[in-house]
Amino acid sequence: MYCLEPKDYGKIHNVLEESFKTPTFAFAIANHIIQGWIYINDIVNPSSGFLRTHSGIYLVFGKANDSMFNKAFHSYFMENIYGKEQRFTVFTPSTEWESFFDGTFKPYVQKMRRSKYKFVSSTFDSKYNLPNSYHLKTFNPNILRKSDNF
Repeated sequence: MYCLEPKDYGKIHNVLEESFKTPTFAFAIANHIIQGWIYINDIVNPSSGFLRTHSGIYLVFGKANDSMFNKAFHSYFMENIYGKEQRFTVFTPSTEWESFFDGTFKPYVQKMRRSKYKFVSSTFDSKYNLPNSYHLKTFNPNILRKSDNF
């Protein structure tokens, strides 16, 4: 397993774009918008890897059948994450990656389901009817930059 230098993050763009399930934060790391680290299986032609944000959000990407990389990722998890970090949230882009986690990480992690949505502005109703216990606040890039979770 290799840790990419930030100048080489572009090497994984094609692999990230292959999956509809690639979350936005992965592209933000690859494009140097947010800080993160990228680990890959092959320094010249990466086909598997994972990336992580500073706040403990991970994405595995590419082919899930690289047994050497998968063993290295499991070792990385046991040595650097398990019992040491407060957050380990992993996004899996395929059923193959989910199977890998189900088989290898089941004793250590809890599986959760997430969904991806697409905003269709033409069907959006801009009138809000919020209960009194809720407050609508503006969200902008400055607030996002101040958040440890993003």
